[in-house]
Amino acid sequence: MPPGFVKIRHFGLYAAGNVNSKLATARADIDRLRADTGKVQTPSPAPEVAPLDWRALFHKLTGIDLDACPDFGYRLASAPLTQSTHSSRAPPPAQS
Repeated sequence: MPPGFVKIRHFGLYAAGNVNSKLATARADIDRLRADTGKVQTPSPAPEVAPLDWRALFHKLTGIDLDACPDFGYRLASAPLTQSTHSSRAPPPAQS
């Protein structure tokens, strides 16, 4: 262990109350699995799920569709923002 770290043995299978009962049971289960299959079975990975965008996740959690008009229920059209052709600076002062 790195300096300053302390081993924590009072949780899980290494807890004082579990050492004689659950640890022995876990070891027996592992030995039984090895005897049955010749190796320890590992769980298969979860299937890959495409992440939802924030609007779809909000709709799934609340039931509120942010793309629908709240008054009439029609789908709202969306368009990407475009770059402005004019400058955001103030016009130069008039020369007199």
